[in-house]
Amino acid sequence: RIEPSEIEATMRRHGAVQAAVVTTQPNNAGELGLVGYVVLKEPLDMATLRAFLEERLPHYMVPSALLVLDALPMTPGGKVDRRALPAPVLPASSPSTPDERARTHVEQVLTSIWEELLGRRGIGLHDNFFALGGHSLLAMRMLSRVTTELGARLPVSIMIHHPTIVELAHVITHADQDAAWSVLVPIQPAGDRPPLFCVHGITGDVLWFQELGRCMAPDQPLYGLQARSLGAHQHHATSIEEMAAGYIDGMRSVQPHGPYFIAGASFGGVVALEMARQLEAAGEGVGLLAIFDYDPYQRTEGTRAYLRHWVNYLRYLPRWLRNDVLTLSRDELRTWARWRLRTRFKRLVSLLLGGATLPTDAADIIPYGAELPLHRRELLLANDTAFDRYVPRPYSGRVTLFATDGWYTIEANTTGTSGWAALAHGGVEIIAVSGSHESMFKQPHVAQLAAHLRRAMGAVPLQEAMEDEVVV
Repeated sequence: RIEPSEIEATMRRHGAVQAAVVTTQPNNAGELGLVGYVVLKEPLDMATLRAFLEERLPHYMVPSALLVLDALPMTPGGKVDRRALPAPVLPASSPSTPDERARTHVEQVLTSIWEELLGRRGIGLHDNFFALGGHSLLAMRMLSRVTTELGARLPVSIMIHHPTIVELAHVITHADQDAAWSVLVPIQPAGDRPPLFCVHGITGDVLWFQELGRCMAPDQPLYGLQARSLGAHQHHATSIEEMAAGYIDGMRSVQPHGPYFIAGASFGGVVALEMARQLEAAGEGVGLLAIFDYDPYQRTEGTRAYLRHWVNYLRYLPRWLRNDVLTLSRDELRTWARWRLRTRFKRLVSLLLGGATLPTDAADIIPYGAELPLHRRELLLANDTAFDRYVPRPYSGRVTLFATDGWYTIEANTTGTSGWAALAHGGVEIIAVSGSHESMFKQPHVAQLAAHLRRAMGAVPLQEAMEDEVVV
């Protein structure tokens, strides 16, 4: 949760700022963003104030727009009248600094796409996509437009190390887009500790783990494992076993032998389980098998567990609405509501047809599935099919489940038991973490997740990990 008071206090610490207030305003794309309003004691350029804030706050707490007012509007009771604060006006001109203006056709196209998707104008060549309010869905939309308008097919992971227009344009125009492609993505490769390898969710990309890599200790390497078919001219894996074998080869390219520390996000948890089984069969050690917010209760305990899950779901409904639904922007909420209605309607039709299996498409799997380009929709369907066909077998080691209060791990949170128990003969440790299925990988929740991971990997005691500052 972002506390505006903390941002306001930081703004007031600048010697030229007399008063400050922070609120949220929707941008042209309908996304909520932070807006800062200041009253100045002396002239101050807003770029200077932004640099001051970026030195003292995580990037997600730096307002996307800063406005100077002669005075803050006040209510008759003497409080700031937030309703009377003016809406931010996005600049209509191009960046004033020559080296920030688009110079090539590729840079011009990228600038146009970014300004439309992010609802901002005047974006410079060196502005960071995520600092401007971008996130994984917008990154996928943006790269889909890049494929259509520039003919370059890039995995979302390219944005981890190339988050600016000038860097992305260089990849498109100068680099061989296929030569350096790999299932292994070095999110934070520095350090001498055993690496943590994180397996993608059902979308196949690893952008979720970007902030996690920033929050781990500087000597803790973290790699993402992305779907093979995100690379051009690569075919989809047809089974979980095939995915696991390919990702093990990717891990061995940087760590030839175990013990291996593996984590899987949601769908990736099943892949991580199979990786651990294959490593164990090959005589390699597994130091950690971590699952991020997925519990296979339906697969391991049958109909009774499924009914109990729905009872617990109703009990947890208020908390789920607060943590998952009410944190969405208006556009995200509309997309999510349409998706839920669609999936519920298809389930009803299936029941009316005597349990008949209806065709599945990408729009049934995730809320924004229909918005993805064709190769991403095909990947979603391939992963969904592989998941349905996979029959998990026991693993002799231990599973560490990081569970939120959301839909996917309600059973674990309400009963303290997990469907992983039938598969992990070494036992299951359930660690409750804040956030929801996706927001657990975003600030401020990801800092807590990183601390628990460091403890689970044996690096530091939990208390020390929780007290450490987040590495950014």
